[in-house]
Amino acid sequence: MIKLIIWFFKIGAFSFGGGIATLPHIYEMARATGWCTEGEVTNLISLSQMTPGPLACNIATFVGNRVNGVIGSISAVLAFIMPAVIFMAVFVKCIKKVQDNKGFDFVMSMVRATGYATIVNGSILIIKNAMFNNPENIQLGTCIQMLNIKAVIASIIIFCITKKYKISAIKTLGIGAVLGLAIQI
Repeated sequence: MIKLIIWFFKIGAFSFGGGIATLPHIYEMARATGWCTEGEVTNLISLSQMTPGPLACNIATFVGNRVNGVIGSISAVLAFIMPAVIFMAVFVKCIKKVQDNKGFDFVMSMVRATGYATIVNGSILIIKNAMFNNPENIQLGTCIQMLNIKAVIASIIIFCITKKYKISAIKTLGIGAVLGLAIQI
């Protein structure tokens, strides 16, 4: 239980950039603890997009429940959100004193850059797990053989349709489901 709290506290403390930025940390947790596989994390990401609430809170709820039932769920979520609550409480108290400081501006620009880099890293992990069969064993020479061609084709089609017709995310999910059924048949 303590290990669960520590993991989600770390994820909450070091994830700048929103839900996607938590993903490298969540994948690392999955690999380090064995509480869930990378494939399960990818599935949870998809499921989390369909339910209300931040991505990582939903994953914390799932993993916490798996580790220690309802108490585990509550503990993991609280551990995840506590760093943000503490940080924002301190930040709000100090912002007036430092908002015009050039050093503060530089620090914030570096935090934003770090957040963006983390988002890109999280996106790469999602793509790897969604587009490749057995993504844990990808090596440079075997990438093409391990590529899930159906997933790549579906992603390209959905991307093109979304860009051309500017449809909503909800409709995109419906198109993805229909396309998945069509490819499967």
